[in-house]
Amino acid sequence: MDGRQLRITANCAAALRRLLRGKASRKIWVNSIYISQTNAPEALVERGHQVAMMDRIYRNAVQVCVYLGPGDATSDIACAAIKELSYNYMGAIVQGPRQQSFRANYERLADDVLECTPQYPYGKLYGLFCLPWFRRYWVSELSSTSLLSLLTLTVARVVQEVALSRKATFYCGNYLFHLRNLISASDFTRLPYSKVQSNNVCAQWRSHLRYHFTVQEWIRQQEEPQRKRASGAGASAPRPTLADLLIPPALALEATRPEDKIYALHGICKRLGYAMQAPDYRKPLGAIYAETAREIIRSDRAGLDRLLLCVCESSGWEQGIPSWVPSFAGCIREWSPATPPQMFLHDRRDTRPAGDSACQFAFSADVHAISIKGRRLGTVCAVGQPWVVDNSATMLTGAHSMMPTDNNSILCLLESL
Repeated sequence: MDGRQLRITANCAAALRRLLRGKASRKIWVNSIYISQTNAPEALVERGHQVAMMDRIYRNAVQVCVYLGPGDATSDIACAAIKELSYNYMGAIVQGPRQQSFRANYERLADDVLECTPQYPYGKLYGLFCLPWFRRYWVSELSSTSLLSLLTLTVARVVQEVALSRKATFYCGNYLFHLRNLISASDFTRLPYSKVQSNNVCAQWRSHLRYHFTVQEWIRQQEEPQRKRASGAGASAPRPTLADLLIPPALALEATRPEDKIYALHGICKRLGYAMQAPDYRKPLGAIYAETAREIIRSDRAGLDRLLLCVCESSGWEQGIPSWVPSFAGCIREWSPATPPQMFLHDRRDTRPAGDSACQFAFSADVHAISIKGRRLGTVCAVGQPWVVDNSATMLTGAHSMMPTDNNSILCLLESL
């Protein structure tokens, strides 16, 4: 670069070779190359500016190409199953003489790929969905965005690269397929598969891409109101709250830098109309999370209630996070007796005995404290173990054997997220 050799990672090199395969020439932008990855003050400023631009890049992109890795025997089997399931799904939803034949083929394929055997303890799709892309906010993978017909750029993002794209294509070894094919093949409730209610593994694969697809739908509904009115379509779904956008992925996805639990979704929040603070990697983590919690409360009448349902008090004190602010760091894959949850979603009902009245609160000048006017309803006289799970021995962390006692509860949690 600039006439000098530049060392890159083996993963980056493999992605470049795959994206350049069959191309005479291609202009590539690699985030890890063009954005300094050091912690020098000027590098942190540049990184914040670049992250703030991601929304504009994906808004103008014609296509995003996601590199999942070089692939292996298990991922090849999963990719082949994805293509077959998607093909037969499309045939089964279109009226025609072969519709029933496609439906029968789909049922047969679903039986095969979802069967848990000693060779495939989580079914055949696990070979694809166990790859790092599906569990991280950011990875050192590549996605290419065509900003102009003659110019192609490449950036490295995970959730945003797909959720904000017009079209996404996945590369895994010698296979490639579109996002819509991956979603239709992994969501067994769409057709639906006849045994979907009795097969717990079905929900697992749908959960990996449900957030990406849902965000795409929210953005499409918000940015195409004229088209919906012209077509006579019904009313669109209400805009998601900021808590809906930030809390579920914070629980389900991993990030190397805890700041990216917020900044990695900055473009999505911006597209949906939320006034988030500009990314600034020089700020303390406690300040970043406190500013986010304040915006959740201010943007939603029930925002304070939502935070009360997910804060594990004292979970972030050592990082300077106030007790009323959830620690977005951590992930359900890391939960074990040695690393308890830092944030959790409680399925509680009737949490407001006084009715649907607005909370009265005020923030301190430095945003680190909040004063809430409330009423004491009672005193906690006993506590118990709020959770018992060890995800180090489940499919979430790549375990090679099924543990039924833990697996069902984890699948239910992923589905609820």
